[in-house]
Amino acid sequence: MNKTKAKKQNANVIFNLLNKTVQFVRDITYWMVAPVLFTGALAALSAIQMS
Repeated sequence: MNKTKAKKQNANVIFNLLNKTVQFVRDITYWMVAPVLFTGALAALSAIQMS
């Protein structure tokens, strides 16, 4: 009984860590991609206005 409980807790800890890591990676990717998209959009706008 106690062994399964411990296993469950371990699984929960690992799951929580995975969740946090995924969120962390998602945030970092967002902050890396957003400026690139923003500059791309600005460049596209200025290119459209030039023509």
